[in-house]
Amino acid sequence: EVVFFITLSGDRILIVRMLDLGPNESGGGGDAIVLTDSTSTGMFHVLIDAGPAGVDGADSTLVARRLGELGVDTLEALVLTHAHSDHFYGIPPVMRDVHVRRFFHNGQVRDFARYNATIAFAEATADTTFVPTTPVVRGFKDPGSPIMTVLSPFSAFLGLPNADNSMINEGSLGTLVVFGEFKMFFTGDGELEANNRWRNTFPTLTRVVHVLKVGHHGANDAIFNSGSSGPSIWLDHTRPEAALVTANGISHPRQGATADGERGGYLRRRTGSDHRRATGRMRAQPQRCPRNRPGALRKSRISDTDSRSS
Repeated sequence: EVVFFITLSGDRILIVRMLDLGPNESGGGGDAIVLTDSTSTGMFHVLIDAGPAGVDGADSTLVARRLGELGVDTLEALVLTHAHSDHFYGIPPVMRDVHVRRFFHNGQVRDFARYNATIAFAEATADTTFVPTTPVVRGFKDPGSPIMTVLSPFSAFLGLPNADNSMINEGSLGTLVVFGEFKMFFTGDGELEANNRWRNTFPTLTRVVHVLKVGHHGANDAIFNSGSSGPSIWLDHTRPEAALVTANGISHPRQGATADGERGGYLRRRTGSDHRRATGRMRAQPQRCPRNRPGALRKSRISDTDSRSS
């Protein structure tokens, strides 16, 4: 599990937790990211995806159990980025245990009974459901809380019930979280088409972020212009100080993507590499990054204070 904190002046701290779903060979390892607005008056939570854990994704309840351990009884929002099982199998157990105020999904049509049942259950259980066709802006709670903007997806494949895996990835919702002057962008499993849409359609929102959650579990097709290697117009556009990768350490992440990130100094945290628990702290003070090449970015301010779990 990877945990870090973004602090501003005052009594608010934004806590980001990337849950480690273990040796999950389902997809690239699944996603489950918990964002917590910690204040003197309470803690307010958002969950982005809820994948299953364990070999072949057999354990659909890990995210719900982890939320219980954290004392989470209400989610201000639950965002399902796209219609792959390593992102949604954990949603029903979560929603049976936790009150969800807002549920976001991309409206993907699928010929897959478990997915359809999950969407029907989530829509019936949440207070409100959003299927964004334009950006949806919501604060976590009150006027001083982090602001979440859910970006509408690349829609070309959303109506295809038998869309292939890459097409489903490209329909991922993007989620921008802004806390003061701090910007963090979550990409689901977005690949080249999704990146190009976010860059061209929402340039102001996605340009120059402090933290980027890399798409498709660190696959090359989520980073490089060619889909395999070489320049990255997406990284040149976003210019992250730190990149996060959620992966199982088996099929993902890809060597080319991680090697480029490590050379550039911006790939700082990933799940699934050694099943570690990492912690760090980042202050929300923006700094411009050099443009000497795409992805050649200044070192992250996340401190290297890792505590390993067995």
